[in-house]
Amino acid sequence: MLLPYIYNGIGRSTNYIEQFNVAYSINNKLDQVRVYTPIIPNSYLMVLANKENYKSWQLDLFVNPNGILFQVCSAFAVVLIIMGAIIIMIHIKEKREDSKTGP
Repeated sequence: MLLPYIYNGIGRSTNYIEQFNVAYSINNKLDQVRVYTPIIPNSYLMVLANKENYKSWQLDLFVNPNGILFQVCSAFAVVLIIMGAIIIMIHIKEKREDSKTGP
């Protein structure tokens, strides 16, 4: 049996959603409630509900990586390259000092 569905959104959020409550009621009596925590911002959620058993409800989370993913990966690569260059420079400097004070 298909349960009713609703499409609802909270807009663009930069923070995690600490609590996401899903409830199913019949005749104004709250029958089944499920709480999911935490939810990733800017994601799509789909709750697969079972009318008989709320413990078997399943939350599917879909994340849509957009253009910012490329920017984050680029910044990460630049930081790694800079840190690697610093480590190599310090290593070369130490080798030179060791060779001057040799045995």
